[in-house]
Amino acid sequence: MIIHMMNRTGLSLLLGLTLCACGTQEKSSLALTVSQYASRILGGGASQDAMTMGQLRAILTPEVVDQFGGSVLLVETVDKGTAAGFLPVAINGSATTWMTQDGQTSVSTRNGALIATRGFGFDLLSAETPPSFKWGETPSSRDRKFRHLDGENQVVATRYTCDYSRDSTKIKEHCHSAKHDFVNAYEVTKTGKVLHSRQWISPQIGYVVLETVN
Repeated sequence: MIIHMMNRTGLSLLLGLTLCACGTQEKSSLALTVSQYASRILGGGASQDAMTMGQLRAILTPEVVDQFGGSVLLVETVDKGTAAGFLPVAINGSATTWMTQDGQTSVSTRNGALIATRGFGFDLLSAETPPSFKWGETPSSRDRKFRHLDGENQVVATRYTCDYSRDSTKIKEHCHSAKHDFVNAYEVTKTGKVLHSRQWISPQIGYVVLETVN
């Protein structure tokens, strides 16, 4: 088991490295772009500075992403229409935890599937993972347990039965329980890597869109 950790200081140092870019006008321009937009890209700015997914995609060119260490997870709250970039701060086997610059919000994924959130207000405490997504195969049905906090701050576990359908690179996950149902959508590569997805967090938050930019 390999565990990699980066705390808030590490995030700040990573951003600070961009300010040291020197030698060419191009590097200086990149450093200026990152320093100007860092708090907005990584969710550390004021609420009025919140960005949309389209704005983030336009700013995060491959050169800018490289300044952030080579990988940024874009997370959009569908109901609000706002998005932020998250950096990887912990890797434990196939699970990765991603965090905003201010350290207030995080999401955890395993093989691209959302397994936990923190800082959204009505968080997903934990979720069992779906089957692995193999090229050319439709996953078999699976039960998945999701854990949330109720209005009295008590942990409530709900077991969903999830069925899957596939159309080439797109997989839909239809999950239902006695009281609730939701549909997640994943876009995967031939190697089974999830590039883009729309996944459910909780009844109050609804769905988020996740997109990895490398």
